[in-house]
Amino acid sequence: MLDAKPHRHTLRRRITATVCLCVLALALASGALGYAVFRWHLYDELDHALTDKLRFFEGACVRKADGRTALVMPETVWDSINDRADPEYFVYRLPSGRTFYRSRSLEGADLPALGMGGPAPAFADVELPGGERGRCVGTMFTVPAADGAPPSGAQMHLVVAHPQEHVRAALGQYLRLAALAIGSATALLMLAAAWAVRRNLHPLDELTRQIDATGVGGPGGRRFDLPGAPGELAPVVGRLNLLMDRVDAAMRREREFTSDAAHELRNPVAAIRTQLELALRRERSPEDYRATIRSVLEVDVQLGHLVDRLLLLARLESGEAAGGTEREEVDLEAMARACWAEVAPAAEARGLRWRIDVAPGSRRIVSAPALLQIVLRNLFDNAAEYAPGGGEVAFSATPDGGGVALRVTNAAPDLDPERAVGLFRRFHREDPAHDARPGHTGIGLSLCAKIAEVLGGRIDAAVEGDRLTVCLRLPPHPPGGEKGRADSDSVQLPGPRSA
Repeated sequence: MLDAKPHRHTLRRRITATVCLCVLALALASGALGYAVFRWHLYDELDHALTDKLRFFEGACVRKADGRTALVMPETVWDSINDRADPEYFVYRLPSGRTFYRSRSLEGADLPALGMGGPAPAFADVELPGGERGRCVGTMFTVPAADGAPPSGAQMHLVVAHPQEHVRAALGQYLRLAALAIGSATALLMLAAAWAVRRNLHPLDELTRQIDATGVGGPGGRRFDLPGAPGELAPVVGRLNLLMDRVDAAMRREREFTSDAAHELRNPVAAIRTQLELALRRERSPEDYRATIRSVLEVDVQLGHLVDRLLLLARLESGEAAGGTEREEVDLEAMARACWAEVAPAAEARGLRWRIDVAPGSRRIVSAPALLQIVLRNLFDNAAEYAPGGGEVAFSATPDGGGVALRVTNAAPDLDPERAVGLFRRFHREDPAHDARPGHTGIGLSLCAKIAEVLGGRIDAAVEGDRLTVCLRLPPHPPGGEKGRADSDSVQLPGPRSA
């Protein structure tokens, strides 16, 4: 069961938080930039106003005909300059630095000696009487001559100042309005971002709901579908549907395997039970009990072979890497003779002859001997069991495209050529009469097909006339590495079972 407890760090929360932080940072950056620009414009206007005042006060200082320097202003202008409600701050100095005239608003204080070096205006922030912040400008200028007075070329230093309250008040008002605007806009943008994120992530919620409601391996083959979803989700939905197809196929194979295995296990278990029940119905001689035990033991051997092969087949299909299989050089002729020797008594009892033909260039190959032995034993065992009595079983090894082809041929007069492909299906039997014979469980050839796949080759069967040929084709170089290296897809082979 999935954990229903919501996670704190959801994708929706992360995206919303990221968008909100970006919006807030952008708003703050925009506000700071706007404040800097607005402040620059205010001070630029203040400096222009101070420059205009500087020019006015320069023109008010004249050199009279008697050689004296005087300040010439109309009475109304002079009154406005000395207005206590909005006073003007200025200082005239001689080039020697001695004060020529200081405005009454300075109340005995002084202004810095700015611009003493030439006519270019110099600006600075100052503290005015009463602790008020102000801004001033200073320059050197040539005192103009009054009407009728000869040019004198006398120099005068002038500094003019003005309070900054109106500038600071405007900046404070801007900050309040900007904070209100930025806060309101940020809140609205955050709400919009949260809504947009929720709306655009709705397909993920729908996909989660569909995943929750979709059963695995159930009937109907329901799959995921998100019409109108963003293009980025289309590959995810497609991969999920492919994954569901693979899961359903695997579960279907598992159900078929379980059903077939249960069917195959039922026969030997029922045979054991039947023989034991018959032995217990009445008193029997020790020889009868020994015969029953031998018969039960034969069925047990058959059951053990079936379980071993089922386990090996399951491990091969799952790709378990449990060790036990290594690549090494194999003598095909020696291995074929050893594997045939295991079925030779049963074959000779049926009058079967055996022939081997290994081409000189195909005798030694690099392969997994343990798996290769399983294939040869199964092929020889099937040939010895199903070939008509008195016939021949032939084994050959020939070069095949850089690899080697191993063929086992025997007579099969009753086998339909069209059904030869079905020999490698799991639990397949052409002759149901063999169902009760020990050791033939119907998975031998399917196990061979899987081993051929693990070895990097393939196996097939063909019927020509009345003869069946099963051919195992192995590649030039086995997958998984060089001689002596353990194969990455190796499996733990089942151990031998004793009777």
